[in-house]
Amino acid sequence: MSYDIYLRATLAVCPTCGHATAEPDLPSPTYNLGKIFAHAFTSTGNDEIAGLRGLNGRKAMDTIASLYEAHARLLNSSLEATFRALETSNGWGTLNDARHVIGQLLDAAKAYPNHTWEIS
Repeated sequence: MSYDIYLRATLAVCPTCGHATAEPDLPSPTYNLGKIFAHAFTSTGNDEIAGLRGLNGRKAMDTIASLYEAHARLLNSSLEATFRALETSNGWGTLNDARHVIGQLLDAAKAYPNHTWEIS
């Protein structure tokens, strides 16, 4: 199983020109990354809902700071052992995977600041 992540445009079609509003192509990371995401976003890891799903329904521009902070925590060498301990034994859901996903989401939030997150 994996997360379904979308960054949805408020309007599907531009009212001025009639063109379809672009939406980014985003990853569908494994649920095995849930504990890593939870710890990256909350610093305690006690609330998995506050991980990626904490972005759900929010405007991208309002999540850039939290995505940046989560990404910085994932890249912090002093926290690497903590995050590595949360990796799954089956190899599906590594720290490197989490770093890549959060980096992509941060880039998308910056590129589409008026879009809204939809994460399930």
